[in-house]
Amino acid sequence: PLKEHKPIEHYDTENLWYDPSVLKEKLAGLEYSAILVDGPPSPNRAGLVKYWTLFNPKALWIFDDVDRKREQKLIHGISGRLRRPYTIYNAWGEGKSFGAIHAK
Repeated sequence: PLKEHKPIEHYDTENLWYDPSVLKEKLAGLEYSAILVDGPPSPNRAGLVKYWTLFNPKALWIFDDVDRKREQKLIHGISGRLRRPYTIYNAWGEGKSFGAIHAK
């Protein structure tokens, strides 16, 4: 479920995100090597900036919709926190893009 959280600096209008307590419980002990960021529906993805430590930092992180300014800001923010560069890919040459922060 989505849960309201305190505003995040530089993301003032985005205050809904998944319930971190539910994520923490579901991810405990789970092994995975990739994360697909395609939700919650925009404009509420910024919660990831606050709760990124719930996820495997060594995984491949894939971000959908980085042709949107908000999602570009998000991948840039997570990349900085992980201290790993990201790459933007143009899907099918039609302006729809996705990005990846490569696995460590």
